Amino acid sequence: MDSYNPINRAVYHAILDQGIEEALHPDLAEIAPEVIQDGLEDLHWDFMEEDWVIESIAWLGQLGKVRAISILEEITIEKKYMVLNSWPLVARAAAQDALRILKERLEYKGRQEGEPEDPAPSPEEAPLEEAPH
Repeated sequence: MDSYNPINRAVYHAILDQGIEEALHPDLAEIAPEVIQDGLEDLHWDFMEEDWVIESIAWLGQLGKVRAISILEEITIEKKYMVLNSWPLVARAAAQDALRILKERLEYKGRQEGEPEDPAPSPEEAPLEEAPH
């Protein structure tokens, strides 16, 4: 977000509501997956291994939101030209870890609330390979 845009008003409010609280504010937790996804969608390859990208991917696992599953699975298994990994190994590994954490959190939350386990599909379990640049 380079400059103020009224379209991002909900994001601005959620960030301000979060302030310096330790616990993640529910409004920010609700919109964060979309904000992160938007930031990652058109990310140039040169930035995909930067710390802020890896931390953003890892954070998706902590949010506890079902819609983050599709984002993490996409990072883990997305291909270019049907054969090349779209994301570097470090990002795919972070996405796999975040996906595992997220599914564990959702499963635990479901047990606490008496809900059935989350039926979301698992990403391919094949070992991760380094993608050529």
